[in-house]
Formats: sequence, C-alpha cells, structure tokens
Amino acid sequence: ILADLLDVKDERWHNAVEGYLGNNKLQLIVEPKYARAAMDIYQEMDTKRFFRAAVLDTEKLTKDKHQVQPGALAEVVKAKEAYVQEYINFFLGNVKKCESLNELRECRIGVHSFSAEGKNYVKIFRHGRIQRRSKQSAQC
Repeated sequence: ILADLLDVKDERWHNAVEGYLGNNKLQLIVEPKYARAAMDIYQEMDTKRFFRAAVLDTEKLTKDKHQVQPGALAEVVKAKEAYVQEYINFFLGNVKKCESLNELRECRIGVHSFSAEGKNYVKIFRHGRIQRRSKQSAQC
C-alpha cells in the first residue's frame, strides 16, 4: 500500500500530504516488472467486492522523470522505493506548500496546513476552489 512506503520528512506538512493524497494513499504498489501482471489480476477481481482497490502502474511511471517544482509538497515526502518516488513527484510535484491563506489563493494548486481550536486542518486549493479537511478526515 502506498502509505506504507512513504515518510513525511517535515511533520508540519504530514496532514497536508495525507489530505492531498486522499484515497490514492491506499493504492496497491508492486515493483514495475510485476505491474502488468498485477493489473491483469486486478481486472479479473470481483468489482463489487474490491471496488476500492486500485493498482498503480509503476512500470508506466518509471518511463518518465517527473520534475518537482521548488516549494512543492513532494519535497517533504521520501519514498522507500525510487519508482514510488516517481509517483510522488508526479502527484505532488506541482502542489505548492503555502504558508498563508493569501498565498494559497494566489497559486494554481496548493495546500496550507494550520491549527485552529486545538485541531489540525488542511486547506487545499484546486481548480479555483478551497477545500477544508480536518485531521481526522486526512488520516489513514
């Protein structure tokens, strides 16, 4: 599972990483040489029973190098395998870590992690709209 292969180097951004990954953090990960076989097996599975399961195509991911923009959320995530890091670079490499709500509103895609009333929240800005997630909804 993807979440088991990741370490967030800066605890301040931990909830932002989990919140932005959402259900993607539950994807099944296999070595690139086994990706095709895993996807074939996945296609044969009962979709009603395993509707939440997903297999990441790690073979396809390793064909390209994904650039990480300066200040991106991917900078604080270290994957245990290079092919998993490629996915993190692809998925989080353009998500800006914002220090304020104003900075969040100015960027195209970004996250802002903050505390209010003793609770941790994550604000995510995508496609012109801000989403607010509590720590509970961002947890694995």
